Amino acid sequence: MLKQIALSLLITGAALGASTVQADAAQLKPLAAHITDLGDASALTFYTVDKKDFRVETVVQIKGHEDQPLRFATTLRPGQSTIISVPNSVAERSVDLWIARVGDRLLVSPRTTIASN
Repeated sequence: MLKQIALSLLITGAALGASTVQADAAQLKPLAAHITDLGDASALTFYTVDKKDFRVETVVQIKGHEDQPLRFATTLRPGQSTIISVPNSVAERSVDLWIARVGDRLLVSPRTTIASN
């Protein structure tokens, strides 16, 4: 019983803490593909449910290189996230695709990061 209460508090805290970064995030449903514009690239993301895990698939296509898509696969449990970083030229900012599982929801959002020299 105590473990269930602690787990509920942990999940609630993660959801509340993530609420500030969810403002521009898209919420996906199982098997429903979502396309995210990443500037010089685009990413198609979908997921399936396997027991308690979410199996997330993302295909990134860089403009001008449509014949060379990049495929990323990961498995997420509640509270886990992953980032796919899509670099630009050396002087430009890269764009990160943030994918997070918050409880039974999968959120996807682009994030611009400053390249470090």
